[in-house]
Amino acid sequence: MPEIKQKGHDIKIKNIIIHQIIKEPSKNVKEIKIAKKALEISKKEVFFIADIKKSFSGTGKTYGIFEEQNESSIFENLLHNYITEELGFLEMTQELMHQYKKILDNTKPASGGFLVFADYLNTTTNSEYFLVLAINNKEGYFFTEDLTLSEIESIDLSKIDVASLINVSRWQEFKNGNEEIDTYLSFRSGLKNISQYFQYFIGCADRTTKTAGSKKLVTAIKDYLNDKINDKNERDKLLDKIKLHCLENDRNGKGVFLNDISRIIDEENTEDFAHFASDEKYSVNPIISIDRNIIKLLTKTRYKSKNEDFIIEFDNTLIGTRIKYDEKTNSMLIEDIPQELAVQVKKHM
Repeated sequence: MPEIKQKGHDIKIKNIIIHQIIKEPSKNVKEIKIAKKALEISKKEVFFIADIKKSFSGTGKTYGIFEEQNESSIFENLLHNYITEELGFLEMTQELMHQYKKILDNTKPASGGFLVFADYLNTTTNSEYFLVLAINNKEGYFFTEDLTLSEIESIDLSKIDVASLINVSRWQEFKNGNEEIDTYLSFRSGLKNISQYFQYFIGCADRTTKTAGSKKLVTAIKDYLNDKINDKNERDKLLDKIKLHCLENDRNGKGVFLNDISRIIDEENTEDFAHFASDEKYSVNPIISIDRNIIKLLTKTRYKSKNEDFIIEFDNTLIGTRIKYDEKTNSMLIEDIPQELAVQVKKHM
């Protein structure tokens, strides 16, 4: 019988704190309530972070990185100073609250609420995360007046305004020159859309180009189908269908919705692929502006001559690498061919 793991078993909270900012829409900030110390960590806090962590494993996340150093880099710089132990957790979050107040004062439609800052370790992956969570809390659902957590069993995501999760471990690798990492920061919202002023506060840039976003989508689709569908013909038909859907949307000036791709792949389990592709490993955004040339790599090139004396089929991802075409000589070069094929060819030479 498999071991039943307790909620939050893989979470080790280093620090967590709650501050409050009081502001009504169309007015300036009335008051900021700054906590004087971080919360003592108990099961209550661990369960809270576990629920937020779980919400980030679902669909609907938006990915990005920090902006180039500019006036919106205050968040990044303060976080860096905390990670390198040049600044304490309490001092960092207090400074961030004052920065958030400045932004809200210049954003009349914005309203106030509670801000949660948490630094925790995922012990399964040994990755460090920094969480920023904004909640209106009008009904006193989460927090008490003394800036502590209420006793709740689970979080209703619809009551969350917006949250940002920074994978600190990936961020550090990115800073150290790991070119394979192109995102380390994600956003998740409840019923509200992710506001521009919150993104500005974090200092986030969406650097996912059409090409990069399309590559992530293609990789996620192929990995998923290779794992889930054994029948080659069924897999190829689905890839053709997905490619046509993406190209048609692009032709009509529309983005491609991840949920639509998920429904094409599995009409019964319509969210399964979307969850898979939204994972941090692939970090596919909910809406993708496609690069047509990359999307065409989903499928294969197939050719059969009329008398069937020449039949060829290959994955389009091989074009330009192992398969090269010379227009001047109208010839095609196939490199690094499988040994089994080489043996067959040699037999007839």
